[in-house]
Amino acid sequence: MSDAEWAVTRDALPDPGWLRGKGGQPEGYCHRQMLDAIRYLVDNGIKWGPHMVRSARATAELDADLVLS
Repeated sequence: MSDAEWAVTRDALPDPGWLRGKGGQPEGYCHRQMLDAIRYLVDNGIKWGPHMVRSARATAELDADLVLS
């Protein structure tokens, strides 16, 4: 996420309760890193999905070829 994207996104997130004096503990992870991780998983999950299906199918075909030979 670029700095410009983060500047817009950060303003859309609510302030944590502990910063507003409502108690609680600080978060253990940076919100920017969590959003980057979600974006990465969504983007790459779509890219890798068809490869995994194709890979499983290719493995099954290889197994069938080995049994027949």
